[in-house]
Amino acid sequence: MPVLLGYLIAAAISIPVRHFVFGDRQSLAIWLKRLFGFSAVYYGWYVGMYLGLTMRSPFLDLLASAAIPLWLLGRKHALSPIQRSLLCLLLFLYPAYSGSAAYDLHENAFLTPLLFWLFYAMDCGSGWRVSLFAALTL
Repeated sequence: MPVLLGYLIAAAISIPVRHFVFGDRQSLAIWLKRLFGFSAVYYGWYVGMYLGLTMRSPFLDLLASAAIPLWLLGRKHALSPIQRSLLCLLLFLYPAYSGSAAYDLHENAFLTPLLFWLFYAMDCGSGWRVSLFAALTL
């Protein structure tokens, strides 16, 4: 919110100065379009980037959470910490998985963490976890 508040304060100062001092005579509709398009001040691109990262970070956290059951499965099957680290690294370097978060988030990318949690629950023999992650996967 501080970024949006700073943007709105800067726009509240910038728009009248540009209108009355510099003679940038635009209609109210144009100024509102610029205000909501984050182009009323010159650093408006930063606000768009900040909002995009803020809204995308929970989804990226969900994608990164696939490493947790993968690590736990590796530990349960007696893999060394180096082997488990390499396994998680291979997951994140796999283009179909890491590329799904590059431009947009496809719903199929959420299947990987859910399936890994389902496999871990099946491996542990926990019936309620299997039911939970099977239902979430559907």
